[in-house]
Amino acid sequence: MTAHEPLDHDRIERLAYAYWEERGRPEGSPERDWYRALAKLGARHADTVPLISSLSLEANEAPWR
Repeated sequence: MTAHEPLDHDRIERLAYAYWEERGRPEGSPERDWYRALAKLGARHADTVPLISSLSLEANEAPWR
């Protein structure tokens, strides 16, 4: 990915989900995995990607599915 290439929401989502699973699928704090994925993918401008707080989660639902 180049510095000018837009960050793909789906890539962030998949990586964040993998991080969440890696941590044992804990409840609460899904933004931890979301922002870790943003950092890993080299996000230069996080404000171009919807924040995790805009998502609604059902009980027992994976944070990015």
